[in-house]
Amino acid sequence: MTRPCDILIQAACIVTQDAMRTVIEDGALAVADGTVLAVGPREAVAAA
Repeated sequence: MTRPCDILIQAACIVTQDAMRTVIEDGALAVADGTVLAVGPREAVAAA
């Protein structure tokens, strides 16, 4: 089941704050009620 987001931020490059500082090219960040729901490749996040 997917949850709608309030904000979908799309970016050419997202640098995560995990231990490896993972870089996601053509990424997206979904936010709802002030909570990050998903971060990852744009197509996958937008579809969810």
